[in-house]
Formats: sequence, structure tokens, C-alpha cells
Amino acid sequence: MEFKDTKFMTAEEKQKVANDFSRFVNAVDCDYDNCQKFFTKRLYEHLHLHCGFIAHYDQNGFFSTYFENPEDTKEFFKELRKGFGYVEYNDVESVMKQTIESHKGAIAMKMDSRELQEDKIRIWTLMKKHNLEIVSTDELKKEFNTDNQITLNNF
Repeated sequence: MEFKDTKFMTAEEKQKVANDFSRFVNAVDCDYDNCQKFFTKRLYEHLHLHCGFIAHYDQNGFFSTYFENPEDTKEFFKELRKGFGYVEYNDVESVMKQTIESHKGAIAMKMDSRELQEDKIRIWTLMKKHNLEIVSTDELKKEFNTDNQITLNNF
């Protein structure tokens, strides 16, 4: 893709952002636990200045908002795939969307798996906190009414 100079970003800077984004997405896909080192200041600046992600104080705050929780990571990529309509940045946005498209299935599966694992840990932690034992499905059904709400007589 040929990038074009704009008032606030040269074609060369756009190419560097596209390259940084590609490396970052690849890291999210292949090595999620270590992907923060690929989240460059240049990429952060582009995302918060030109892509509508404005409510963050700094690079670390941005990263923790979107990449510490798998649900938030999926939402981040979903928002980027929608685009932001800044004509000056359509070229780099297009490359970013293509990068996401080529990784979206793998990233979605990875985030779903990670989310399930984190939920299991939360369930286990809560069960230990409340001294609950694992019970059969039939016992659980007795605890919940048809609306999946705990019945009042259990309180």
C-alpha cells in the first residue's frame, strides 16, 4: 500500500505505524502474555490521536484498558474493524483492518479460551471464599429457579 502525507503524519510515519501494528497484532496472536513490548509509543500515539481512542492518560493506561482482559481485547479489535472515518488516515486504517482480518479468527479463539480460563479461576476462587463444594447439576438446579435466579429461601 502506498501511504500519503497528511498535515499531521507523513507517509513514512504511517508506514512505521502499520509495521508496528502488524508486529503487535502478531504478538497478540502468538504470544499474548508478552505482547506489551510490541505496543510501541508510536502505535499508541496513532491510536489515541487518530483512531478515536481518546480517554486514556498514557500508553500503559491504554494497554491495561484494552489488553489485560480478553473481553476488552476483542472489543478493541471490533472497534478498529469498524473504522473511524478520518479520511487523512484511510490508508493506514485500511492496512490495520487487513491485519486484523488476517488474525481475527485466531485472536478470537485465543481470547475466548483465555476468558474461559479466567472465569474458571474466578469460580474456583469464589467457591473457596465461600467454602462451597462442587455439586452435581441436579443440586445446582435445586438452588436456582426457572429464571436462573437464586431463590429467596436460600438467603
